Amino acid sequence: MAKTGLANILSRILFEKKIKPIELARELDIPQPTMHRIVTGKSPNPHNDTVEPIAKYFDLTVDQLKGIKPLPHNLFAGMSLSADKRVIEIPLVEWKDLPNLNDPAVEKQSIAAMADLSSECFGVYMNDSSMEPQFSKGSVLIFDPTKTFIDRSYVLIKLSNGNYTFRQIIVDTEHQFLKPLNPDLIATQIRLLAEDDQVIGVLVEARQVYNYA
Repeated sequence: MAKTGLANILSRILFEKKIKPIELARELDIPQPTMHRIVTGKSPNPHNDTVEPIAKYFDLTVDQLKGIKPLPHNLFAGMSLSADKRVIEIPLVEWKDLPNLNDPAVEKQSIAAMADLSSECFGVYMNDSSMEPQFSKGSVLIFDPTKTFIDRSYVLIKLSNGNYTFRQIIVDTEHQFLKPLNPDLIATQIRLLAEDDQVIGVLVEARQVYNYA
């Protein structure tokens, strides 16, 4: 399962600053089980009342800690980060801009990424409710085009008609099926991955956005 932006960023900050989750929980008077669920990603959407003191402790905003906005460049000042622990920025686009993702003339947002991502990774805002309840409309989905999908991976597909869709892929011997997660759509919208469909990327991270229009 793809880890949340909050879990990735907080666990990396704690690692680099040599702070144990249990120590941070005691310092901020947050229950240790709650802190553990946040750091491990088992609590993907913790309440802001819990996230705010953590962000403030590291002089960050809630959006920075969640990976919605870039982290300050001096966050790890004085530390020598190895290549797989670097803070990088990747492009972020709206769904309608996916066809122009690689066009340098198209203006794009950027977001911070701290996982061991390839330079080709990109983020896109989820455009509908077809993958709820796990991925709500407006979630930031981060895809890695260099990864190979396996059974039950979440993938971004460019369909043969030119449209894009985000689905779970089910591998059944010689066939692959594209499956929505929304219970109202599973019966009618599950379909074969066609020969002319193209897997654009495999999901490596998902971030919940609460103020998406």
